[in-house]
Amino acid sequence: MALDAILKITEAEELAKKSVQEAAVQAKDLLRQAEAAGLALLEETRAASSARSRAQMAEAEQAASGKAKEIEAQAQAACEEIVRQAEGRLPEAAAFIVQRIVSVSWPS
Repeated sequence: MALDAILKITEAEELAKKSVQEAAVQAKDLLRQAEAAGLALLEETRAASSARSRAQMAEAEQAASGKAKEIEAQAQAACEEIVRQAEGRLPEAAAFIVQRIVSVSWPS
């Protein structure tokens, strides 16, 4: 009976050892799966972030282009106004120059 009990205890210990080893293998496998899933999620997040960043950059460039065109149009309008004012003063300026030339006595 004592030998039978020792054999049963030895069998139970072997079963327990085997269970612990299987659990360790399963734990390592679960850890590898979790790491793989984490890396995949990280890569997916990076790709999404990169795509979002590119979209925002394109949107900002488009807005900047629109603002640049608006500023250019304002500058063009201001230049045209300056030219119009200068053209309006041209007869007065020409008359002033002619008057200065005519009123200067020339050395003989």
